[in-house]
Amino acid sequence: MKRWRGILIVTCLTVVLLSGCALEDEQIKFVATRDEGVEPWGLQDAMVGSSNMTRTVSEEQLEEKQTEFPEVELEADILGIYEISDGAEGERKTVTSRLSAGKEYEITARVLLATDAEAVLGQELDFLLELPTVVEKGKKSELVVAVFANGAAVIRNEFAVTAPAHDLRLEYVPETYIVVRNNVKLELEAGDVLWNEDANHQKQSLDYLTKMDRQLGVYEYILSYHVRTEILDTQQDEVLMQVAESMSIRLEGISHQYSDSRDKSSALLALNDCLRDNYFVEETFLCEGAIYIAVEVFLPDWAREYAEQYGLVVTWYNYLDAPGCGIGASLPIFPDNLGHVEASFENLRLTPIMIEEAKDTVGALTPYPVTPLSVWAKKENEVFALENLALIEMPTEVVEEPRMGRQCVTQVLGGEIIERLPASNRFYVVIGTDLICVENEDVSE
Repeated sequence: MKRWRGILIVTCLTVVLLSGCALEDEQIKFVATRDEGVEPWGLQDAMVGSSNMTRTVSEEQLEEKQTEFPEVELEADILGIYEISDGAEGERKTVTSRLSAGKEYEITARVLLATDAEAVLGQELDFLLELPTVVEKGKKSELVVAVFANGAAVIRNEFAVTAPAHDLRLEYVPETYIVVRNNVKLELEAGDVLWNEDANHQKQSLDYLTKMDRQLGVYEYILSYHVRTEILDTQQDEVLMQVAESMSIRLEGISHQYSDSRDKSSALLALNDCLRDNYFVEETFLCEGAIYIAVEVFLPDWAREYAEQYGLVVTWYNYLDAPGCGIGASLPIFPDNLGHVEASFENLRLTPIMIEEAKDTVGALTPYPVTPLSVWAKKENEVFALENLALIEMPTEVVEEPRMGRQCVTQVLGGEIIERLPASNRFYVVIGTDLICVENEDVSE
C-alpha cells in the first residue's frame, strides 16, 4: 500500500515539471458571476436581509403568516367654517374663508371610513382638528383635519382662511364640540375629546379618540366646534384710528317720481329733488310710479382703500311692523361697529292723494326695490354737475332680519366703482321702490 502511494506522488510531480509551469509564474484568477436580478447589498439590505439569502416562500405560506387587515378607505375634509348668526339657535350662514372680529364661527369637518361589512378593524383612530391661535391680516392660515391610525398619520387635508381687516385671535368655545356618526349624535365620555394649545407654535387642536373594534360597514363622522374671533391688542392703534375717522351715511330725502321709466334719468331727478335745500316735507303722493330714497355716503381713506380691494355692500331695508325704509353701507368681513353705517326713515307716513275710489287708504312701500341701484358723485370743480358711476340691478331675494324687525336686499359695489370716487370720498346712492295703496285699518275701525 505504501509503495503504491509513493508511486502516485512521484507521478503527480513529474506531470507538473513536464508542463513547464511553476506555481509562482501565474496568479490564480477568481471570477464571480453575479446572479441575474440580484443587486449588490446596500445599507437597507443589511438591515432587512438580502433576498438571495432567504429561502423562497410560496404565496400561500406568506398569506398564512401575515396578519389580515381589511381594506379601509378614508376620506377627511374640512367642510367649511360658518358664521353663527344672531337669529334662531343653531342657525348659521353660508361657508366663508374670510374671518371678521367679534364673531363666532362653527368649524365643521367630515371623516368617511368605508370598509368591508364583515371585517374587523382593531385599530385606535384619532381624528384631529387643528387650527392656528392667530390669523394674521392678509395672510393665509390653514385649518387641518387629519386621521391617525395607531399613532401614524393616514390622511390630512387643509382649508385656508384669511383675515382681511385685522390680526385675529381664535379662541375655542368650551363645550361646543360635537361628534355625529351616521346622523346620530354620540354621547362623549371623559377622555374621548382632548383640547390642546401650543403657544410657542400658535396652534391649537382638538382630538377625538376612538377604537374601531367591531364589524364595520360605512361610517361617516361629522365633527364640529366653535371659535370666537377677537382683534389682537397689537391692532388697537389701528382700530382707534378707524374709530376717529369713521364711515358715515346721511339721508338726503325721499322723492316720488311720476315717470315709470325707472332708469337713471328718473333717479337723477329724484336725487336733484333730495339735494334741494329744505326739500323733504310731508307730502301727498299719487299711487303710481316709484318712491326713491337718496343717501350720501362718506368713506375715509382707510375704508376707501379696503372697499377698492373687497368692494362695498349696499343694503336696502324695509321695516315690517312700522312703515319705513332705509339704506346701509358695509365693508365686507369687517367688524360691524367699524365698517357698517345705515340711515332709515322709520314710521314713514305716505298719504296718497284722496280720489273717489281710494278713500280710507294710505301709502305703503313694496318690501323690495323695483329700480336699479344708482351711484352718483359730484364732478370735481363743478358745483351742480352730477356724474353717474354705476347703475346695477338689485337682487330679488329678500333676507329676513328678525332681531331688527325688517327685511333686506343687498348688492355689492365692486372695487372698480370705488376707484372712480372723487377725492372727497363722498358719493350718493339712490334706490327706488313702488308706492301702493292699502286700506287704512285705523280709519276703517
